[in-house]
Amino acid sequence: MENEGFAELVNRAGRGEREAARWLIERYESAIRRQVRFTLMDNKLRRVLEETDICQSVMGQFFNGLGAGRFVLDGPEQLIGLLKQMVRNKIIDQARYWRAGCRDYLRNIT
Repeated sequence: MENEGFAELVNRAGRGEREAARWLIERYESAIRRQVRFTLMDNKLRRVLEETDICQSVMGQFFNGLGAGRFVLDGPEQLIGLLKQMVRNKIIDQARYWRAGCRDYLRNIT
């Protein structure tokens, strides 16, 4: 699998091949988790958001977008940059959600 070109691997994953998708997840999941830990600094927000949930959500969005043809990736560095930006956006969206109205996590002290 590692001998294949990056573009071919991404194309195969976009077509829905499980082995290619599994390899991409194994290869890039650590970069996603690291970005989640660096971005999710608010301890109160950490109580309602799990690192695993963010990772799964970002990978799901990535593979949906890849299958729909929304992403054109030239190399691994561009993929890592895209995944990191998706993590930042997901955490911002979740923080907005949890700060809204009666879900305000700052008021829920347990």
